[in-house]
Amino acid sequence: MEIPVNIKAQEREAQMGCLMTPRSVAWTLLRVTFVWLAKVTAVVAVSVFAFSQTQMEPSRDQGNLARHVWQARKSGETSAVVPYPIVEYAELEPLNDAVSHTSLTLAQLVASETTHDKNDIVTWRKYRALEEWSWQPHMRPEVFPDNLVPAALLPVAEDEFLIEDIGGRVEIDGIELIEDDPWMRFPPPDQSLHLMFLIFFYSGKLAASNYGPFGIFWVGASEQIHPVTDPKSNLLYDEILKRSDGDLSRLRNVAATAVRSSSPRKHFQAPPKPPQNMLPN
Repeated sequence: MEIPVNIKAQEREAQMGCLMTPRSVAWTLLRVTFVWLAKVTAVVAVSVFAFSQTQMEPSRDQGNLARHVWQARKSGETSAVVPYPIVEYAELEPLNDAVSHTSLTLAQLVASETTHDKNDIVTWRKYRALEEWSWQPHMRPEVFPDNLVPAALLPVAEDEFLIEDIGGRVEIDGIELIEDDPWMRFPPPDQSLHLMFLIFFYSGKLAASNYGPFGIFWVGASEQIHPVTDPKSNLLYDEILKRSDGDLSRLRNVAATAVRSSSPRKHFQAPPKPPQNMLPN
């Protein structure tokens, strides 16, 4: 007896381990199509991401910080360290000369704001002057450029002044950028009484440490003077310890003696210019 054709086909399919029906064929095609689309989508997504990463690299005109943000995002990082630039300060001097050539000022930190330009992070600190132990021989009478100062720190009162330093932490496009002075260990927030060897500019509204971080000290509760740098690397602090044991009252007397016996150096006859980062753009 001859076997029907459709039965033969079913037997062949059973021998192959599956019995294909129109519905199973449709589902199989649907699954294959879905897997294929998923693979294509993944490949396209990776290609677009790689393409966007290469195309979005900042140009030099966009600045140093934009490049660090781009590199961090490309690496999957949430923060990046910005190398601190080379900054020139006056050479450290013996204590008597340092007192004579700068404005040795005891001041209270009252506020600070961190901003940035396209290349560096900048921290502004607002101080209230409490005591002036010495005064620099000359000061330029420029008009204070308040348009460059963060609005939160304005106005600047008669007994107040600002210090602008490179460094700090900011967040740009979701990436935290950190630019710290390798020499400076800024005092704890609750230690806001600072003694500084300053040079003033813009009629006394803006100042800078003449010796960089080596000319900045904080005063503890017991009126002991501490450097913001490593004590072992600060020759000015060494002499302060030798002549006053780091005591604020004793150093005040030492400074008064230095002022009475001092005479300005010849190269201070010309008023000093502000550091480059203090000049208007």
